[in-house]
Amino acid sequence: MRKIKPYFFVAPAIFWLLGIYIYPIIRVITSSFVKAGLPDRGPVNIFNYSILFTDIKFWYAFKNNLLFLLTIPVLLVFSLILSIILFERMKGWQIAQGVLLLPFILAIPFTGIVFTYILQYNGSLNEILRSIGLGFLAHDWLVENAFAIPSIMGVVVWRDLGFGTVLFLSRLMSIDESIIEASMIDGAGWWQRFFHIFLPQMRSIIEFFIVIESINMLGWMFDYIYVMTSVGGQNLKFATLDFYVYAYVFSFKNFGVAYAACVVLILISVVLIFIRSRVSRNVTEV
Repeated sequence: MRKIKPYFFVAPAIFWLLGIYIYPIIRVITSSFVKAGLPDRGPVNIFNYSILFTDIKFWYAFKNNLLFLLTIPVLLVFSLILSIILFERMKGWQIAQGVLLLPFILAIPFTGIVFTYILQYNGSLNEILRSIGLGFLAHDWLVENAFAIPSIMGVVVWRDLGFGTVLFLSRLMSIDESIIEASMIDGAGWWQRFFHIFLPQMRSIIEFFIVIESINMLGWMFDYIYVMTSVGGQNLKFATLDFYVYAYVFSFKNFGVAYAACVVLILISVVLIFIRSRVSRNVTEV
């Protein structure tokens, strides 16, 4: 009895996790193998997956998610540099920290609406270009195929930059200052401290940031797409996987394909989490 007593204390949390997270995931997976019009307990059917993987709209969405992954190196580099600059405690660094974090605090729909007014054909950006004689550079940034996704990527970088900066800054502030002072006494320059002190100390938090941002870029882009691209653009050319699921549920009423797309998203997230855990384990062993 003594051995199993602790499990009674965690039982409510376990049941809550099973009901809120595990059961819906299992239900989505099983439903993805059921063809519309057939009983739920019929034979395993890959009909939904055959439609999914031959649907050009799915590959548009998948390609766009991969493009959004390209924002992660940009976010990583600029967040690292800005966090170290703030760590040097330049004049007004606390105000700068708040200013950088402010976009991340704002709701994504609000951010999307503001940038929609800026980037539309008669928006602020094009008006500025026209006023300085660069009207030939004006574009409908959120409608044209060549510019819509890169424009949203820029908005994502603008919003998430503060999150990365503050995250890395919090880790820097936990580093023993005697190490930094010793390196400065030995004549280490800014870049030497960056590569030989700051980066090794921040390795685990960098891995965490990359995995979290990867999951965000693959499964949390719905708000940007919905607000900024007029519901995914023509033929869902600007959609992402999460928006693709939304479109197949609410617009096309094809739940089976939406379930199959959800399973793909779940598998990608599981792979990313597994990679992160393996990398962390290898770092710990070293």
